[in-house]
Amino acid sequence: LEFLPEWKYDAYISYSTSDATYSQQSFLTDKLTYASDAIASGGGYDCAINATNPNEHCVPFPLLNAATVGGNLPQNFKDYIFRTVGGKTKYDETVFSVVFDGPLYQLPAGKLQGVLGLEHRQEKINDQPDPDSVAGNLYNLTSAAPTKGDDSVSEIYTEIEIPVLANVSMAKELTINGSYRYTDYDSYGSDDTYKIGFVYAPVKWLSFRATKGTSFRAPALFEQFQGATTGFLSSSDDPCNGYDEGGVDA
Repeated sequence: LEFLPEWKYDAYISYSTSDATYSQQSFLTDKLTYASDAIASGGGYDCAINATNPNEHCVPFPLLNAATVGGNLPQNFKDYIFRTVGGKTKYDETVFSVVFDGPLYQLPAGKLQGVLGLEHRQEKINDQPDPDSVAGNLYNLTSAAPTKGDDSVSEIYTEIEIPVLANVSMAKELTINGSYRYTDYDSYGSDDTYKIGFVYAPVKWLSFRATKGTSFRAPALFEQFQGATTGFLSSSDDPCNGYDEGGVDA
């Protein structure tokens, strides 16, 4: 920079992506329902659903005997009602950034330093749970809908550092620092934040530092676009728990 010969600049563009899968094992509510609805068939029994939808290939609950009581269930029955369910999450982020920094003016205690920066970020998320999770078909587990969306933010910021005193009586160092940032989100609008602080060292082996500032944060993509999700609370948190007990408002 010809008009500020001691200044430096740094500029970059980056792109990052992650593609993750997750899984768990669960009973399927509809399969349990089909398997428990048995009818007589050919001298034995079968799932009622097989009579109306042969493509279901339902396996009925096994007969109650010593083996089943002991947990020895037929493999084809276990494969029908219990399986691995999984989902996939893809996340992408692109960053454009440029920063200029260097001395602005020579003061008796040192150089007054400045920074000016600009940054733009684009983010995208696409989380697709298992179809059985979306349908609320995982027995005794939560359900989740897809989470999909994108957002972008542009920021401009500056910082200045002022050396007030240096290497004098009762002031090995006294430096004041101030910064300002303007943030503009596509999703949540704009705001400005600041920080001001100082460092004071009366002697070489002792220093004091103080700062005051503000901050601004928009929700993360998962917080913004999370699909409808069910969950469970402990019964002790349910105001209707024990409604028939004394002193409880039914």
